[in-house]
Amino acid sequence: MKVYMFHYVKPYSNYYHFDLDEFDKTVQKLTTNKHIISLKELDNLVKKHQAIPEDAVMLTFDDGTIDHYQYVYPILKKYHCSGLFFIPSCTYNKKMLDIQVIHQLLENNPIETLFNDLRKQLEKKHMEPEEFSVEENLDSKKTALFKQLLQYKLPNDIRINLLHYFQRKYKINKDVSNSYMSIRNLKQMKKDGMYFGVHTITHPRLALQSKEEQAQEVKSNLESLLKSHLLDKECISLAFPYGSYNEDTIDVMKNLNIKYGFKVDDKESNNDEGGVVLIDRLDCNILREVLK
Repeated sequence: MKVYMFHYVKPYSNYYHFDLDEFDKTVQKLTTNKHIISLKELDNLVKKHQAIPEDAVMLTFDDGTIDHYQYVYPILKKYHCSGLFFIPSCTYNKKMLDIQVIHQLLENNPIETLFNDLRKQLEKKHMEPEEFSVEENLDSKKTALFKQLLQYKLPNDIRINLLHYFQRKYKINKDVSNSYMSIRNLKQMKKDGMYFGVHTITHPRLALQSKEEQAQEVKSNLESLLKSHLLDKECISLAFPYGSYNEDTIDVMKNLNIKYGFKVDDKESNNDEGGVVLIDRLDCNILREVLK
């Protein structure tokens, strides 16, 4: 089974996204050549100790952003298939995730402008961006450093103050209803065969947190989704934000009866950690090559 991870799916964006027309064609090809499997189908196979078909594909979508309701859901419904959507607590607590603030900044402003502004703000605190190491990824070095500093590398009080500064100066829309799916949206999707999973309260790197902090992040998010009757209690799943987890995360999952953990290793293997099934996910952009 191959599991693909999507974030933004839109007709157009200045930031990383999967093009809407391309997504439609991709789902059409997958339903023709593969079997798009739902979370429930996977769980039934696991319970019966049956092999997962080699042509099985699962489509997952992170962060609960509004484009998943506006664009993804209608296409999945059109082709009579299911997706697994990981929903953070912003839908409930009306607070935009830091990661979405950063993405909006990058979508609407040149990285040179943002990075130079960040440098000036850090200089006031006798700091420089280059003091910090950068984890290499698909971003340019400046983009990666800008994102990572505002996500988790800076001391938390400085990081939060800077996020507020950028949010105000660059007029980032704070209306959560414009950015995330509502409970009503999610319930409508559930009726049409979509599945949902846990994605924490604030989208932190779990491996950098204490076990108690991890438990709070996961448990509160889980309880909100259960209260709204959006989860199947027999096959609860969790997607690790940024793919970050450790042994404490697995213990938290066991304590909360969370059966499936979705990570980001760009592999195609699954493994059982004493009752918790860890599932690797592939970046959605790989589909462009697979379906050529």
